[in-house]
Amino acid sequence: MFVFTFNSALAIDFSKFDVNDLDAARKATKYYQKVYENKRGTKEADEDYLKFRDFFWQFHNVQSKKIYLPYELIDNSVQKQIDAYSEKYYKYGLVAQFDEGEYMIVPSRRYIYENFAPYVSAPYAKLLEFHSSDVRTTYDARYIIPKSELENYIKFYQQFIKKYPQFSKENNMQEVIEDIKRDIEHYPNIIY
Repeated sequence: MFVFTFNSALAIDFSKFDVNDLDAARKATKYYQKVYENKRGTKEADEDYLKFRDFFWQFHNVQSKKIYLPYELIDNSVQKQIDAYSEKYYKYGLVAQFDEGEYMIVPSRRYIYENFAPYVSAPYAKLLEFHSSDVRTTYDARYIIPKSELENYIKFYQQFIKKYPQFSKENNMQEVIEDIKRDIEHYPNIIY
């Protein structure tokens, strides 16, 4: 159990949460929510969200090596097994995917959206909402979504840039559009 004091002048120190603990991301999430319950949408909430995101990737990297998901099928269905594994690990911020004949654990974008969007500023909340699906978009270094979906991504980001110009400039959102355009040129490949 972690004991923390609240000090608005100090950012959350996510290193106090042990990435080897399967429950670490959930504990860190709850702590973040407690700290920012009455300071939603602030610059500090955004900054600590970004620190959480870095912590979360470290947590995922450790847990993906520790968690073994046996090859099993429910009703002869890989998707039903993915759903069962995902349901089991979602509370830890993780979901399952299937690739190259193996199940693996990946970070859940829906978890991030549901737990952090209410606390961060409007631009971050909008981005988290847009990227909140845990449905895969790529498989075996190729897009598995239609090219038109990538074109919709560009439209979203163009509208986003118009709505949040300063945020977009500070976070190089135009570069995101350029990356997607390059991906469309090489569609369906994501490595080129």
